[in-house]
Amino acid sequence: MDLAQTDSDTITLQGDVAGGSCGEIIPRKPVLPPYTYTSLESIDYVESNILGRWTRQLQDDSQISLQVYWDKLNRQSAILDIYHDTIDIDFQHSFRLDERNEIIWGLAYRYLYEDTDPTFDTAIIPEEENQSLYSGFIQNQITIIEQILDMTIGSKFEVNSYTGLEIQPSIRLAWTPNSTYSVWGSVSRAVRTPSRGEYGAWLTSVVYPPGTYDPTITIPVAVRAYGNHDMESEEMIAYETGFRAYPRDNISLDIAFFYNDYKKLRTQELLPTMLRETIFTPHFTIPVTARNGMNGSIYGLELAADWQVYDWLNMKRLSRVSLIPYRFTPTATPRTTRSRSGQPWTCPATWNWISGSDMLTISGNSRQ
Repeated sequence: MDLAQTDSDTITLQGDVAGGSCGEIIPRKPVLPPYTYTSLESIDYVESNILGRWTRQLQDDSQISLQVYWDKLNRQSAILDIYHDTIDIDFQHSFRLDERNEIIWGLAYRYLYEDTDPTFDTAIIPEEENQSLYSGFIQNQITIIEQILDMTIGSKFEVNSYTGLEIQPSIRLAWTPNSTYSVWGSVSRAVRTPSRGEYGAWLTSVVYPPGTYDPTITIPVAVRAYGNHDMESEEMIAYETGFRAYPRDNISLDIAFFYNDYKKLRTQELLPTMLRETIFTPHFTIPVTARNGMNGSIYGLELAADWQVYDWLNMKRLSRVSLIPYRFTPTATPRTTRSRSGQPWTCPATWNWISGSDMLTISGNSRQ
């Protein structure tokens, strides 16, 4: 709801409270007979959040906004109980520096508190953790030739608890020589930082009864995945170029080519040693850990169309995505268990349509 609104200021406040319970079939993997079974368990959760936003129009081409968000979740399940609090603070400022430069920049802070209650199958170490995430961004949209050539350049900066400083720059160039077609291209860098599970979780993936994994081993053998405090961010450099044409006023056609280069992709790797455990029931543990053991690339094209058939009917999109084969090569150890390779594949064409008026809108899609 809008708490206050003037010619230059708007204050908005909104919130939600939700809760529920549902059943879930849980695979169990104890080191006691029968070693593997399933059970029907309940999941109970309560979540609440509140968001406040203040926006001020400084000038016709300048605006600032401040947003504060708080979320609280309590989720109880047979696998892992989770309680967390999240606080987000986000500030943004957009303005026109001159006739050719339009700038937007911002700063953000996120605080996360999480407490987990482990089970024999799953745990996150440490059980209780506080995290702070600091981030900022700046972007400049530059008019090189008015209504013909534009360039957008910028970067995001992030400081997180696991990998420290991450920089994600991007640049995009768009050429529109006339009203019937345009050409664009972009280069950007993106990262995926490790999750808390990849950093410090462990879980039992399978338990072998005595003599099953190795006839000479007379006690159970459990395969357990462990997090890794040395995990680094996955990195991607994305190259894209595209062409858009308007053969008629109510039709647009798009074709885009892309090439994504990946570094430090996550892998699950067997460690060379087997551990003997004596907690609860004597058994051996085969440790599997997360590592950045793979590089790779993906390239291909995308096709799309938009057709405004009538004022009341829009065939929103016909899209087909074709990808050349994944070419991922393990770089860390032959024991890497995650690998991707295969034949070229195509996503089926999809029609999305929207029909409606100010009072009623109907939408749907079909695949072929």
